Amino acid sequence: RSYQSIHQSKMTISVVGNGNKEKRIKIVLHLFVSSCIKISFIFAIYVCLHEQKTSIYNSCVLSTLLYGSECWRMTEQDMSRLSTFHTTCLRKILRVYWPTTISNQELLARCQQENMGTIIRRRRWRWIGHVMRMETGSDTKTALRWTPEGRRKRGRPKTTWRRTIEQELKEMNHSWNTIQRKAMNREEWCTFVAALNAKGVTG
Repeated sequence: RSYQSIHQSKMTISVVGNGNKEKRIKIVLHLFVSSCIKISFIFAIYVCLHEQKTSIYNSCVLSTLLYGSECWRMTEQDMSRLSTFHTTCLRKILRVYWPTTISNQELLARCQQENMGTIIRRRRWRWIGHVMRMETGSDTKTALRWTPEGRRKRGRPKTTWRRTIEQELKEMNHSWNTIQRKAMNREEWCTFVAALNAKGVTG
């Protein structure tokens, strides 16, 4: 088909063309559920240690769920949906069912997992460091800080990937120039990314 005839194309967990955010999130969650169903029998095995189940979950489920998450435009609603699925799977791993209850903090600690906000944020900044080390003139590096010409539409600004990054920079008291310098030193950048947390961040 010609480019003009393509209205929607699914690339693993992304919707492009005439697709929208809601469709993208639905595809993400659909693939997440599909992955969980395929390995759900493992979560039900009593003799399998929960550490082993968590390892399988990280390899087979999270890797599918978070493919391409470095470039996602996240809102609080998106994060809430993803976090709910994340904790639901971990509860299945620990076999925690009603009426037994457990807080999310204890759940994450027992499974040695981070919350979804922290996981996505670290993936995003790890990718940003990789882009910043690219050669000057790279299309990807140029697009990272490129601002389109023209005036934006009236009304409340939408949550965009760029605005999410700039908000996080503000919270960390950093600028594009300071993180550019940090990114040039791989060891320093790894330390910087490892220290990130999801406090006050929606994505």
